[in-house]
Amino acid sequence: MHVLERQEMIKIIQYSLAIIIFLGVCSSRVLAEPIRNAHTQVELLMDENAIQPGQPFWIGLHMDMDDEWQTYWKNPGDSGLATTIQWELPEGFEADAIHWPYPMRMDYPELTSYGYEDEVILLNKITPPEDLKVGSQQTIKAHVTWLACGNICIPGKADLSLELSVQSEDPSINGSIRDLFNWVMADWPLETSEWAIGVYDEGESFRLHLIPPDGQVPALTQAVFFPERNDLIDHRAEQAFSKIKDGYQLVVPKSPIAYKNAMQFKGALVSREAWEGKRRALSVDEAIYFQEAGQ
Repeated sequence: MHVLERQEMIKIIQYSLAIIIFLGVCSSRVLAEPIRNAHTQVELLMDENAIQPGQPFWIGLHMDMDDEWQTYWKNPGDSGLATTIQWELPEGFEADAIHWPYPMRMDYPELTSYGYEDEVILLNKITPPEDLKVGSQQTIKAHVTWLACGNICIPGKADLSLELSVQSEDPSINGSIRDLFNWVMADWPLETSEWAIGVYDEGESFRLHLIPPDGQVPALTQAVFFPERNDLIDHRAEQAFSKIKDGYQLVVPKSPIAYKNAMQFKGALVSREAWEGKRRALSVDEAIYFQEAGQ
């Protein structure tokens, strides 16, 4: 889904990283040596040349897969394993969970998975303590695991690290990497939206009622829901998107092993066109209402 947009972003990532390496604008403190394993090259990226006490900063895990190889989203679907990052941080540092760009739907003859082709950057926000000593050096370590699949599936792992200087003044910004991070953030599902979303359990499927803000119905042609739980929907089944009087609806078949009495519908809703601005993904976390089919 959104192949052209993904390819455009991938070209920008590749071009920007080539410039960074060629010009040498990143020292080893902000661009660690990449490691190659399981048909994937992985490295840590940072858009600042130093850190400040108490000020959060971003680290990106850049994964560059071989042609026709994929890695997986936090819910891999019918098959696969999510990429994991286990941080080893200095005392007092805290790391948020991975911020996941919306995935692609990858259909195979007998199953459907959710993940990424070519390249992806997974961002984490790290917050250092307020009493961090200025002038010190801090080591950030990450143990990364993933599953790469092509003609076969191969588990991968790597131990990565960055050496960071601590200073009181504002750090210098690496514009190329900052641009990459901004591109990636634009592919995060939008956490807050003016769209009103209702979710209804109709027995064999869930029906999403999508009402746009201000009564203005944008021209949308397709939407797909990616669930956070693996036992909520039938990953392989087609989802039926259609226009209704006051907006749109999406009918999502249930998983044949769906857990009973599901109360919450959580995941990412991805449109071929934009929901708001240029954002193509909405975060969904809605209570499920029960009604008989046809009501």
